[in-house]
Amino acid sequence: MSITSIGPNYPTDHANGLELLKRLQVPALFARDVEECSSTEYDEFFANVATTFKELLELIKREPANTLSEHFLDQVIFTCSRYLGEMPWSTQSIRNSVTAIFYQLGQNLDLSVTAMIDSRLEDILEQQFKPLFKRDPRLERDFQKHRGRKTATQDFYENQAWKSNFIGAVTGFRWCLQTATSTALSHCQDLIIPPLLTLIDDFDIRYKVIGVELLDLLLDCVDTLKLRKLGLDRVFYEALTSCLTYRSNAVEADLLSAALDTILHLVNQVYPQDSKEWWLKIEDIFLNGIIDGFSLGGDNIAIRSVIIQKAPLFLDTMGTFSVQYLAPLVKELTKTLKLPILDDPQGKDIHFKTAQSIEILIKIAWPRIHDYCHDLLTALLVVWVNVHRNGGMDNLSQLLLHIYTLLYTICGDQFQHELDTLRKLNDPIFEPLLNPTLAESR
Repeated sequence: MSITSIGPNYPTDHANGLELLKRLQVPALFARDVEECSSTEYDEFFANVATTFKELLELIKREPANTLSEHFLDQVIFTCSRYLGEMPWSTQSIRNSVTAIFYQLGQNLDLSVTAMIDSRLEDILEQQFKPLFKRDPRLERDFQKHRGRKTATQDFYENQAWKSNFIGAVTGFRWCLQTATSTALSHCQDLIIPPLLTLIDDFDIRYKVIGVELLDLLLDCVDTLKLRKLGLDRVFYEALTSCLTYRSNAVEADLLSAALDTILHLVNQVYPQDSKEWWLKIEDIFLNGIIDGFSLGGDNIAIRSVIIQKAPLFLDTMGTFSVQYLAPLVKELTKTLKLPILDDPQGKDIHFKTAQSIEILIKIAWPRIHDYCHDLLTALLVVWVNVHRNGGMDNLSQLLLHIYTLLYTICGDQFQHELDTLRKLNDPIFEPLLNPTLAESR
């Protein structure tokens, strides 16, 4: 894919432009810990970058329409796109400068920025990004020689060209893919997939998240029949499944969230819904991501929050099939409702999503819900008290009231003891609960 109107020659200004681009290479200081860098180093870098972007924009403005060389255009996109992200080497002012440069390039070519990226994407991926993500045979040999040593593994991942030699390359790669159209992404999928898998396989959680998110973007553009024919559906599935095992901290929570969304997208995109293969994959994801997620990572509030956010979707998708997991689900959902997290801005949302999951579960598994009525009712009452001590009726309390009424409709004979206890307490906050058959109409 190329722009035929771009001139083949390199005007003098282009040579000057390439020199400017060399000054925009992200320096190695951003590969070090912030504590190791002096404020002077940062100040000098940002001052030089601001001046260089200004000079580059003026140079491009002087360029006559349709005389940009393809090489120069690709280098500008490859270099400047590394600054289009909230990274340590970028500021809002810098991002504004890059946006102005790309807009001016489009004006010179009589193209929108998206059309410009579409026209150059294949060459940029082939000539700029592909060499960076290519495996280094020397690193491969060293890794195999010292396989098993933690330092060898870290060195292997950290010394890859896209990470050590071209800092910010992933930021540029992501921006190019997010800016291009679905048609361009589909055309270039063979150049996109290998770097994506490299990112997902990386040691650093941040790169894994980017790889997973970009794979999610690509899934709407690829030929699913071709994926299955080449066995890439299995490769993607295995890569994403491994991401579901990261459940230790807030950074890993981001990966778990992205992986759950993307793996569900993959299964729905590749396999016919309700087919045997589809059901096997859905159950596998549910076990690894939701059930095991609760038991192995649920004590971390960030991890639990992710699982709770995704649970309603999976319960809706699985329907009555999820009834076989009723015991562990009730245990974890009621445990979450009892958490004293309403003071946290995120806490009420976690409780709301938990209540939604309980509502779905009651509707799906109502013939067997009697066995869990007491546990559910106890959890509902705990969060009901917490809600009303933190502000009174709101969307969460309305949902709790609805679930309470629903539960009473199914197993009201088990409510009498709890109702008697609530009446004896004579507390106004329990008044809406004393007559469950009329509760929701109040």
